[in-house]
Amino acid sequence: LLAKKKNKEYIIKVTNYKDDKVNTEEIPYQVLIENPADCVISVKKNDEKENLMKEQKSTLIEGEVLPSNEEKDIYYHIFIDSVGKLKSDDLLHVKIIS
Repeated sequence: LLAKKKNKEYIIKVTNYKDDKVNTEEIPYQVLIENPADCVISVKKNDEKENLMKEQKSTLIEGEVLPSNEEKDIYYHIFIDSVGKLKSDDLLHVKIIS
């Protein structure tokens, strides 16, 4: 729920392993972020400074790849920068497509 969550950070972790088993092939993926609520968000990958949320209502981050044969963690940091007239049931949708 987004209501009253200004300046909150949410972290989405994308990995290519489970327990001690690592994928043997590269895994291409996309991240879809949908923001139907009345708020402004920013999205940053790992420690990068670039805001990946190009369109506030919906952004598709394409061309992402997890490597093969080595454990890799990718973090997407989602920040709620400002809130408007939010309802208590407003949600932010994040989909990992692979």
